[in-house]
Amino acid sequence: MAKMEPENIRNIALVGHSGSGKTMLSEALLFETKKIPKMGSVMAGTTVSDFDDDEKDLKYSVETTVLRTNFKGRELQVLDTPGSVDFIGGVIAALGCVEAAVITVCATKGIEVVTRKVFELTERMNIPRIFVITKIDGENARFQETLAAIKDVFAPTATCLSVPDVQSGPATKVFDLLSLDQNASDELKAEAESLRESIISADDALLEKFFEGEEISEAELQQVYQKALLTGSLVPVLATSAEKGLGIDALAGVITNFVPDPLSTTRQAINPQGEEESWSPKPDGPLTAQVFRVASDPFVGKVSYFRVYQGTLTSGSSVKLRGSQGAKNEKLGHIALPHGKEQIETQEITAGQIGVVSKVESLSVGDTLGDGPILKPSEYPKPMVELAVFPTKQGDETKLGANIRKIADTDPTFQFMHRKETNEFVISGMGDQQLRVILGRLKKRFNLEVGTKLPTIPYLETITAKAQGHYRHKKQTGGAGQFGEVYIEIWPLERGTGYEFEDAIVGGVIPGQFLPSVDKGVQAAMQKGPVAGFPVVDVHVKVYDGKSHPVDSKDIAFQLAGRGALYDAMEKAKPVLLEPWVEMEIVVPPKFMGDITGDLNSRRGRIQGMDIKGGMQVLHAMAPLGEVLSYSSQLKAITGGEGMYSLKSRVYEIMPQNEAAKVIQKVSQAKEEKEKK
Repeated sequence: MAKMEPENIRNIALVGHSGSGKTMLSEALLFETKKIPKMGSVMAGTTVSDFDDDEKDLKYSVETTVLRTNFKGRELQVLDTPGSVDFIGGVIAALGCVEAAVITVCATKGIEVVTRKVFELTERMNIPRIFVITKIDGENARFQETLAAIKDVFAPTATCLSVPDVQSGPATKVFDLLSLDQNASDELKAEAESLRESIISADDALLEKFFEGEEISEAELQQVYQKALLTGSLVPVLATSAEKGLGIDALAGVITNFVPDPLSTTRQAINPQGEEESWSPKPDGPLTAQVFRVASDPFVGKVSYFRVYQGTLTSGSSVKLRGSQGAKNEKLGHIALPHGKEQIETQEITAGQIGVVSKVESLSVGDTLGDGPILKPSEYPKPMVELAVFPTKQGDETKLGANIRKIADTDPTFQFMHRKETNEFVISGMGDQQLRVILGRLKKRFNLEVGTKLPTIPYLETITAKAQGHYRHKKQTGGAGQFGEVYIEIWPLERGTGYEFEDAIVGGVIPGQFLPSVDKGVQAAMQKGPVAGFPVVDVHVKVYDGKSHPVDSKDIAFQLAGRGALYDAMEKAKPVLLEPWVEMEIVVPPKFMGDITGDLNSRRGRIQGMDIKGGMQVLHAMAPLGEVLSYSSQLKAITGGEGMYSLKSRVYEIMPQNEAAKVIQKVSQAKEEKEKK
C-alpha cells in the first residue's frame, strides 16, 4: 500500500442524535466514493459500520467505527459514532482524534437532545463543525425550518453550501452552490453569488481584492473558507438524503476541500512540569500517537485503536508507552488500518492515519505512544446509573470480577467496583442501555449470567451530642482471667472528618501498651452503629479513665472494653442516620421545567439554580442518592427522551426522622427474614 502523505488525509467524526442518519450517511459516502458496490441497510444489519452483533440486534450504533475511503486523491477517515447519551464515551473519543465534526440533524425531527450535547462537546474541545441536514426526502421534511433552528440555537454564521429543490416536504434533488450548473435558475445563481460574497467577506485581503475588481480564484476561496471553518466565522450546512444519494457528492467535496489536514491543527499536551500546553505536530517530528479506543475481541483479545499525530509507526517496532501505568517500552506486533470490521495489514502508519493493533494488553485509552510529547487524554463524564450485580451460579464470583473488568477496560464511562460498605459488586455507566449491552456481552462472550438489583444505599451513622460511656470487661474461668475497664467521652465532628482518637489517660491507669487495644475495639464497634447497623463516622473519642489488672489485663480485654464503652456512649449521644446526597445537573427543554421541579420536590430535592444553554433549560439541584437511583427512567418518562442529566460529588446529610424510620424498619425486616432462614 502506497504511503499516504498527511496533507492528503481528512479526518471527520459523524455525530448527532440516534436516528438522525449518521450510519446511513457513512454508507452513502462509501458508495459515492466507490468504496462499496452497493449500500447496506441499518434495519437489515448490512452496513459496513454497524457490524457488531449488538448493533445488528438493536438497530443502532453502540461503538465508534472507523471507515476509510478515497475521494479525488484524498484519504477520508470517517468515524461513525453512537447517537445515544448512554454511549457518549465513544463520541468523545472520536472527537478527540479528528479535525472536524459533521453534526447530523434530521429534517423531519429537527434539533434533538444529543444534537445539543455533541455541539457542546465540539465547543469545549474546539473542533470545527459542519452541519448536515439529513432525510430531506422525508414526507415531513422541513429543511428551511431546520436551517433556521441551527442558526438560532447553534451558529448564526451557518451558511448553506447545498440546498434541496424544495423548502419543505420531500426533496428530489440537491444543488451544490459551490459548483452550480450553468443551466441553474436565476434564484440559485443569486444564492451561489451570495455564498461567494460571504466567503470573500470573511477575509480582509480577499475583500479588498474583490472591491478593486481583481479576479479571485477558486483556490483562494477554498483557503479562506478553510480558515473560516476553523474559527467558526462560517459554519457550513449541507442538505442530504443518504438513501437516495442526494447531496453526498457535495458533502464529500466539502470534507475534501475545507476540513484541515492533520498537521494544521493544535493539540493539548502535558509538559514535563505536568502543565497543559498547546502543541502543533511537525512533519519531521518524532513518533507521537494516542490510543482512543480499546475493544475486547473474543478471539484475539484486546484490540487497540490509535491515531498517529506525528512521525510514522512501523509494524513490529518497539515504542515508548506512557500512560496511567507509567512509562515503559512496548513491542507492537502487526499493525493494520481499520475499516469497519476489516483490518487491512500494513507496514507503516503515517501522521494523520488511524491504526489498530491487537494483543497488546498494556495499552489503555488515553495512552501516548512514541518519543514525542505526552498528549492530554480526553475527559469523560462520570457514570450516572448504578446497578448491583451478582452471579446467578454459585462460585462464579471470581469469574464475574475478572471478565467484567475486561469490559470495563474498553469503556472509560463504565466502572466496576466492590463496595465494601455494602459488600456488593456495583457496575455504573451513563444509562440503562449501556449497562444492558454490557451485561449482554458478559453472557454471550463469557457465558456468565448475572442478576441485578438497585445498589444498597451506603448509609452511615453519626452522633449529634456529647456523651460519656463506660464498660468493664471481666472474665474469670479458673485460670488466667480477662480484665479491662474503660471510660470514654465522645462528641460529633464536622461532616467528612471521619474519626479521631484522643489519649487523655493520667497516671497510667490504663497502661500505654493497651491504649491501641482500646482504639482497635472502638473502631470495631464503629463498623455497626446503634441506629440500624451502618458504619459510624465523624466522631471524636477521648479515653480519660479506666482500670487494669497486673495479671488479667490483656489486649483482648481492652478491645472488648473499648467496644462496650463506645456502645454505651453512642446510645446517649443522640445517634442519627446519614444519607448520601448528590449534585445534579438536569438539561431539558423549557416546556418540561414544571414537571421536573415538581418531581424533584417529591424526591426531597433542592433547586440550587437555573440557567439557559443552547435553548435548553439547565437545572442545578441537590438530591438524596436513594431518591434518584432510578432517575434515568423517570427523566425519560417525563421528557419523552429529550432530557439528560449528570451526577457529581457525593456528600452526607442527616436523614429526616420519618425517612430514617423507613430505613430502620427495612433493615429490621431483612434481619428477621435472614434469621428465619
